[in-house]
Amino acid sequence: MSVGESKAVDVIVSTTTNGLRKQETFAYFCDAICGIYTGIEPRRTADSTFDAAFSAYSLGDCTFALMSAPRHAAERTRSHRATYPDDSLFLNFCDSSETRLVQHGIDRQVPSSQPLLIDNGQDFKFEAPQAGRMRLHSLRIDRDRLQPQLKHTDLSRINDAVPRSHFGAMLAMQMRLMCGAFAQGKLKLGASMKETIIDLIGEVAAESATATGARQNTLSLQSIKAVASWQAGDPGFGINTLAAALRVTPRTIQSRFAAADETFSDWLLEHRLTLAQDRLMASTGSSRQTIGEIAHGCGFTSVAHFHRVFRQRYGQPPGSFRQSILPGML
Repeated sequence: MSVGESKAVDVIVSTTTNGLRKQETFAYFCDAICGIYTGIEPRRTADSTFDAAFSAYSLGDCTFALMSAPRHAAERTRSHRATYPDDSLFLNFCDSSETRLVQHGIDRQVPSSQPLLIDNGQDFKFEAPQAGRMRLHSLRIDRDRLQPQLKHTDLSRINDAVPRSHFGAMLAMQMRLMCGAFAQGKLKLGASMKETIIDLIGEVAAESATATGARQNTLSLQSIKAVASWQAGDPGFGINTLAAALRVTPRTIQSRFAAADETFSDWLLEHRLTLAQDRLMASTGSSRQTIGEIAHGCGFTSVAHFHRVFRQRYGQPPGSFRQSILPGML
């Protein structure tokens, strides 16, 4: 058996706060996650029933956790580290909203669906500043698994490199696939992606340790779309944002699309509509989002505009589409 490989996926915990009294829900949630998020203190940001679900799975030398909960914050301080020592690394993937991390003296705003590495051996503050629910997926990795890759770089530089890296785009795609597999109960399939994810982190680390020259000449349309695909859910995202992330000019991006007889604006709209369609189909039960939340989370600044372009693309408004796919869920 290779390093890190496991024969089975063990369920560590799978629980919800359903059925608990309002005043009990948050404390129960904190107790449920403390075995995975060692020495991390959650903090409420709203006084309401804490309707949460949490599951965690053992993948050999890693742990994978899925959380759906109201917006909240978490922090780890020197006191926490002294009481609960742990130097694991967390690869976080939040596909419901942007998140914010303060660590290593850097205040970092992270777009939805952008992988983020957090060092549990150092102080940090983490939150989802936007209103609404937070869907957070975390892969807890023993530091030893990444120690060779960290010899010539650090987590801050890796996080900086993710949105500019071809391998960063692949990492985001692989995390999305892993999260989808676990969400559908395909535990072994999801677990099989762990080693690829760790390898991709290593590739991003290698890129972050060296200067990236001549991107203007080597950047492909496929790479541009891969990087743009997981930033498209940000309503403020556009060609200028993408150009800055890729360290190229907007004209370079436009020329790559033109060479394929496409335009960036048409591709972005189609991608956002596809993302909205997927979320309408997946938004059920306790994780059900309103049409407005889905529209905003998929990059649309106006719900009216979202209704109009969705009807043009799919022949019916978003609400009717969801009702036809999931009868009885409205």
